[in-house]
Amino acid sequence: MVVNFQQLLNLDYLTMRYPGTISRGFFLAWLTLALVLVVGGIGMKLLPNLRKKIDFIPVWIQWWRTFGTISLTAGCFALLLLFFRYEQTPFFAARFWMIIWALATVAPLVRLVWKARRYVPEEAARYERQRRLAKYLP
Repeated sequence: MVVNFQQLLNLDYLTMRYPGTISRGFFLAWLTLALVLVVGGIGMKLLPNLRKKIDFIPVWIQWWRTFGTISLTAGCFALLLLFFRYEQTPFFAARFWMIIWALATVAPLVRLVWKARRYVPEEAARYERQRRLAKYLP
């Protein structure tokens, strides 16, 4: 399958009311990605519940829950867009929805990675310091 990226800059291509049938390979790739996002998002939301067995730092628990929420939301919307594309719904099957979905997924992920690099180490160090001091308090 040859992909022409020049078409993504063409407004007529992006806003076509009936974009045509979806190819089998693209359908399976999209479905696989969406299901991985949904299952991974659910797993990441449930992972912090293992805190009783594994000692997690609370700031990382919040980070993984947020990451799971983003993944679960992105996966559900990807499945919804796949349904509209498969059924060839006139407005919701347009290709620009995929670009909006990708931007709406990448933007919170960039913010989350920035937060992980900026604030999480400070919070983790503060938690470790409090945990060390708590050993000596009655």
